[in-house]
Amino acid sequence: MEVPRIVFASGCFDLFHLGHLQFLEQAASLGDRLIVGVQTDEWMVESKKEAPIYPLCHRLRIVAALSCVDVAFPIHGPRDEVGVALCGATIRAVSTDHGYLPEHKILQEKLEAVGVEYIEIPRTPGISTTEIKERCYEEVIDDNVAILHACFGDVQPEV
Repeated sequence: MEVPRIVFASGCFDLFHLGHLQFLEQAASLGDRLIVGVQTDEWMVESKKEAPIYPLCHRLRIVAALSCVDVAFPIHGPRDEVGVALCGATIRAVSTDHGYLPEHKILQEKLEAVGVEYIEIPRTPGISTTEIKERCYEEVIDDNVAILHACFGDVQPEV
């Protein structure tokens, strides 16, 4: 009997978009089962100094509902490789937008030393959560400026 190839992937998956879906589908195609670690709100605040838009319970339900995902559970950061050990993963899928980080090279060496294959999946060009947030913030600012001009015209503050 052949041992199933279990893939482990992780991420924040905030403002879930096509790039997230394609990453998870590609990760799932690497093996027989896909296990996904969803990063906690606390870790996001610690590492990125910003809370996710959606709380962990929402992001976890979205990821777990995908047909390509077999199991999803919370992890405290992308380098919480306890998840890899706990789920018996033979493959660790990561996005290429993180592969350049020195800690990922160390992680890759550690995983490969214990027989876990480390595979980088290219990110979907032209879409990211950061870009989505920036566009939303710009639109809100533009809308607020338009509202101020509509209400007060081009009133200049007295100096």
